[in-house]
Amino acid sequence: MMMKLLKILAILLAISILQSGLSLAESYPCAGILLKTSNVRKEASQKSDKLGEFKKGETITVIGEQTSGGTMWYQVEFGNRTGYVRSDLIQIIQQGNSNAVAVNNTATTIPANTSDQITFRGLTWYITKAEAEKVLFSDGGRMAGFTSGVNDVFRMSATDYANIWLKSDEVENGGYKGWYSGLSIAGYNPSDTYVCYLYPIQNGKVIHDEEQAQLYFGWYTFNSRDFVDHEGIYNDLKNKITTLYGKGKQEKDKYTYHTTVTWKDKSGNQIRLLIDDDETYVTLGYMAAHAEEKLDALEKALDKETAASEQAARTNNANNISGL
Repeated sequence: MMMKLLKILAILLAISILQSGLSLAESYPCAGILLKTSNVRKEASQKSDKLGEFKKGETITVIGEQTSGGTMWYQVEFGNRTGYVRSDLIQIIQQGNSNAVAVNNTATTIPANTSDQITFRGLTWYITKAEAEKVLFSDGGRMAGFTSGVNDVFRMSATDYANIWLKSDEVENGGYKGWYSGLSIAGYNPSDTYVCYLYPIQNGKVIHDEEQAQLYFGWYTFNSRDFVDHEGIYNDLKNKITTLYGKGKQEKDKYTYHTTVTWKDKSGNQIRLLIDDDETYVTLGYMAAHAEEKLDALEKALDKETAASEQAARTNNANNISGL
């Protein structure tokens, strides 16, 4: 009797999934990230004509899949055409569904935060600045002002104040760095909230458009201007995050004089909580999976642009010998 009841429930669940338009398989279109520089083929075959290539770290739109000769290929958008890339070269990062919103022609979803997926304020990673700020402002956030180097974006090391001052591990002119106030977190009103958005790369070219820049990193600061008991804040946040995501990895850096705890989900999204040894500030950072790879690819693309600009200047001044 019990087995029969379970079978009926399973059938009803399957019908419910079908009627709601959900799928247990990947749905398309969805976003993917290139795990390495890859050729785009005209057809789903290694012998097919090459249309071009995607660079490692690029975010692309996947619109379907096809198996050929025992190998699965993703059908992808490539400029105003479509092509095929082997599935093992692409990491699917966002699946499309009926609640998807278009982001650079990529369908992305904005799910509620769950205990097995790390997000920044429930936002889907790599949505545009314009889309993210709609949510941030609806949560009570507002622009606090403009930071110096507003188009310079950071890696996770920015959770340590010293790295911001020293400008280490920053990508110059790599996107947009927003500075916000009015956003609460876990019952606190942090001193500051910062969010970094990186410029996307399409067909090997950097799209220098702040509104299309993509969310990959957000962090909160709790400094001595606004708080006294930083150890209390650190322990409270650590306990709350542990309740949600389990035990994190704690590290003490004897060279930079701070202690961090890092949590990662299965996709590689991460949280880092930091306190300096003098207990004068606490920071809490959230970063998307694959952000480091995307920043590496962005730096290379920006260097390539700069080199091309320098070469153009040399060409224009080829006959200029003034002052020599």
